[in-house]
Amino acid sequence: MDFKRNYTYVYRDGAGARKRYGIFSPGIDRFLLVDYEDIWATLQTAEILSAKLPTMVFILSPVSKDINNDNCLEYTIFNKTKIRVSNSPMVVSRQHPDVNFLTEKDLITYAGISEDYNTSEGQAMLQQLKDYANFVHDMVCALNITEIVYNSREVANFSSSYLKKSWANQFTTIADRSSLENGIFAELRHILYMSSTIKEAEERIVDVWKNNSADQPHIMTGFYSMLKCKVPDELLSVANMKPEKISIGIF
Repeated sequence: MDFKRNYTYVYRDGAGARKRYGIFSPGIDRFLLVDYEDIWATLQTAEILSAKLPTMVFILSPVSKDINNDNCLEYTIFNKTKIRVSNSPMVVSRQHPDVNFLTEKDLITYAGISEDYNTSEGQAMLQQLKDYANFVHDMVCALNITEIVYNSREVANFSSSYLKKSWANQFTTIADRSSLENGIFAELRHILYMSSTIKEAEERIVDVWKNNSADQPHIMTGFYSMLKCKVPDELLSVANMKPEKISIGIF
């Protein structure tokens, strides 16, 4: 990797060691999730979880080896006095998680379960939140890859990002094959944002696929393929309605 560019330090340190990314919750003073691959997916996950509690994203130094995604609920940042939070307006500040670097000098330390939640009920609530964070992160990663690989008709975001508005207004642009105003992917991310439990989110996701299946079953089957999950039984009839033969065995 060419370290002439500062952005490379988001991904690796000066010795080339891979960095990881953590979602930290100031409200519980612990990390909720540690990601090993994708800072953008981590930020999206933090944004979605902000419906439940304020979140921050930290780029972790490779020397922070003890913390991982299994034990992160027991780890915190030793000295938080130097960590700055942006000056976003109050109305949107909790929905805009900050992204910060943690250097080798910023010690991540084992602290056990937060004293505020160190009861059977509190620990159960934290574990439910942790499980939902893992679930959301899996969904976000799968949705992002599905959108890239299978959504061949995505022109709305392209036109808004790269074309002049006067040009784009001359065309009818769609987000995907669905009849949803903002597209199926925006709807699924909205479900993750609004749901309170994994069960609720899974049921609502199935309902969206079931009720917006026209001309896009291959996107649905691609999504479950990215998760290495079977298509739910309720959606098998939709999966068999493929409008075209597109392989989902890309990995």
